Amino acid sequence: LDFSETVALVGESGSGKSTVISLIERFYNPDSGGILLDGVEIHKFKLGWLRQQMGLMSQELVLFNETIRANIAYGKRGEVSEEEILDALRLRH
Repeated sequence: LDFSETVALVGESGSGKSTVISLIERFYNPDSGGILLDGVEIHKFKLGWLRQQMGLMSQELVLFNETIRANIAYGKRGEVSEEEILDALRLRH
């Protein structure tokens, strides 16, 4: 995959989508085999760095005990402008 590409995992309930994500994000290790990223075993990468490279949009909505603005801006580093918040809302709607 190119760094600018986005991948979506879709499938019926119980088909393993969440399991694949959990393995890629190293929430647990595979029972056998391995996962490679650019030919390197995934466990050789620093966990924090690895997870920063990914984004996850789950079908279950999770809101933090924060303002709606803070929930929209969650995950964006640095200051988030009002225009960025409005753009995100427009894209979602």
